[in-house]
Amino acid sequence: MKRVCLWLICGLLSLGFAACAEEAGTTTSSNALERLGLGEVHALTFSSDGQYLAEATDIGVVLRHRQCCLAGLPYHYGFEVLAQGELYATSVAFSPTGLILAAGYDGGSVRLWDLAAGELLLESSGQSDRVLCVAFSADGTTLASGSGDTDKDVKLWEVPTGSLKGTLTGGHRTGITSLAFSPDGTVLASAGWDGRTVLWDVAEERVRSYLTENGYITLSVSFSPNGKILASGSGNGDIMLWDVSTGELVRTLVGHSSGVRSIAFSPDGLTLASCSSSFVAAEVRLWDLETGTAARILNTAVSINCVAFGPEGTTLAAGSDDGSVLVWDIRGLP
Repeated sequence: MKRVCLWLICGLLSLGFAACAEEAGTTTSSNALERLGLGEVHALTFSSDGQYLAEATDIGVVLRHRQCCLAGLPYHYGFEVLAQGELYATSVAFSPTGLILAAGYDGGSVRLWDLAAGELLLESSGQSDRVLCVAFSADGTTLASGSGDTDKDVKLWEVPTGSLKGTLTGGHRTGITSLAFSPDGTVLASAGWDGRTVLWDVAEERVRSYLTENGYITLSVSFSPNGKILASGSGNGDIMLWDVSTGELVRTLVGHSSGVRSIAFSPDGLTLASCSSSFVAAEVRLWDLETGTAARILNTAVSINCVAFGPEGTTLAAGSDDGSVLVWDIRGLP
């Protein structure tokens, strides 16, 4: 396996973003790490034990390791770039155990990496277009992938063999932008350029319900930790919260001035993180789900594409257009 290893040996890098409380002035926060120069970050995710942060970038998959040897630094990551010919990575997902990393690529392939062995397990090329999203089932035996262009189907792959288990068809008229399994693995949510948010019955490989088609694209979906609520981020800046059992809209979170690119629930299910970027504003919002209001707004100097919570619930990471990764300890935010 061809691997390019780059180890970050300095301390926390100089900070180039700003964070602020809602309606407050822009301030610099020492709770964030910025890393420049490794390519635009399209997606990121933490492993279940919090020891790895994986990033899908336009130079490949960046795997960042938490280093515990530097006392006094809350998060310090060494990193390596996994390179195996095709570089442009669009999506990443850890298996529930954290031992396998899946990545989708712009050329239409899906790859599985064995992190313990440091080896590429397999490569599947069943999608006809670029793979924009990948998601593991709760038991780690199934990986779903979706293509963002003309391929309107969701592929289900067996893990770790990579054989095709099934294809979900008929739910979308255009490409797939986001996928998420329910915590029990029985339901798969998909979002598409057509504005549809679809719930699939995984066992029967059929559409269970259509949640929305409001004329705007849907860029991100995420299940609450208890599986009762699905959040979907819309191209008009709204976030819809859906009752999974009934398919009814529970609440709409309004505040972003442009399309919601990524959303993520905190592990306790009380907070939802979201991000949006435009020529006017780039921001990350932390929503209090009990009140439906934005408890924190983090204004950033760079365009943010993706957000993810660490498994302990106090760490929030965001990936940007300029290759920087911002990491906050949300306990220290004003």
